[in-house]
Amino acid sequence: PITANIPVGLLSYDLTAAHGVGASDYKIAWVFNGNTFGLFYWSIDDVMVNGPRANVNRSFEFSKVFLDGQLVTETTDNEYQYDVANLTPYETYTAGVAAVYSTGQSTTEEFDFIYVPCGDYDTPTAFTAEQTIGTLDVVLNWTNVDAAALDTIAGVVVYRNGEEYADLDFEDGVVASFTDEDLEFGTYNYCLTYVYDSGAETCQGVVCSEDVVVTGGGYVNGTVTAFDGGAAIEGATVLVFNDDFSFEFTTDLLGYYEGEVIDGTYDYAVSATAFESQLLEDVTITFGETVTTDFQLLEFPYPVSSVMATEVNDNSVLVDWGAQVPVVSEWLVYDADVLGFSGIGAEVADYSLIWASKFVPAQLTEYGTGFVTKVSVYQYDLVGDYLTEVRILGGENGETVLYSQDVTGTLAGTAWNVIE
Repeated sequence: PITANIPVGLLSYDLTAAHGVGASDYKIAWVFNGNTFGLFYWSIDDVMVNGPRANVNRSFEFSKVFLDGQLVTETTDNEYQYDVANLTPYETYTAGVAAVYSTGQSTTEEFDFIYVPCGDYDTPTAFTAEQTIGTLDVVLNWTNVDAAALDTIAGVVVYRNGEEYADLDFEDGVVASFTDEDLEFGTYNYCLTYVYDSGAETCQGVVCSEDVVVTGGGYVNGTVTAFDGGAAIEGATVLVFNDDFSFEFTTDLLGYYEGEVIDGTYDYAVSATAFESQLLEDVTITFGETVTTDFQLLEFPYPVSSVMATEVNDNSVLVDWGAQVPVVSEWLVYDADVLGFSGIGAEVADYSLIWASKFVPAQLTEYGTGFVTKVSVYQYDLVGDYLTEVRILGGENGETVLYSQDVTGTLAGTAWNVIE
């Protein structure tokens, strides 16, 4: 304590580990102790803390892990599992860790623990994992231990295909189920462990489900060919979508596509470079059945080049034109990072908004007589039955409507939609 009769001057105190020095975070406080003598405020000025400073040029290299003072391993990870084959159940051991820097080694931090085999701890029972039919979700259910034992359990760890996947904390309430959502088709295996308040975890790979095969139950296939001549179209995109799901397939060298979907009613959107897109609505795909749908696409009517008219005589004109110029299709990218921000929208149910990308002539000179054939729109969530219109505008501020087209069909949510 500092009494009032000490004159203003420099005061120095040594702070040691007893004051918390060395901890990752510690605080220094000044408390007025004694008679205020009618003073309503007091002040402290020019506070300075001096001490040995860490070398800013040092770098961490690895950690040394010890067991009962003996070096076990060196690692750059922030955790290490001792080989329990070398431990005796219920014996006390000392774990130690020291950090090695480019400038030297830290002191060893030690912790005593009693080795209790993971099999001694209670585990969840009646564990099941099943796909919810009509979705891409798998629901996990299990039975927890009795209430008395639950008081010592911090939570559950879910493992998927051998990898830690989710931590379920019991702090806000005990849970006995978990839903793994929006999976891809395939085979999945799930396991559970308890994590106790002490940090102990039950044995991994013991409480596990049977393999869960996530399937759609509906199958689609077909071919995409040219309407004129019937040539197979390789690389065509077949989008099968509804309000809940969207599946995309690509045709092979023979124009063939196939795949699996969740059973239901879907629309098809088929597109390919140099061809007009095609939309097919309300195709029912029944569980356990294969729906074959073929498409014939019309070639896009690209204009000819170099048209020239020459008068032969008073009654005739010779018209010459060149072959179609090889067409190169490429995207004019406005946001080079594909999706630059979170988008735009409105909170109320009924709204109207306009979104445009502007290109000035200097950006288009290299395209010569190029023309717009399609646009791509990203929609985050599915919305109601609203009108979407694509426009091509001219003028400094888009005051002239050069072309407009209502969008038919449904824009797929959380996906890019190509409008042609």
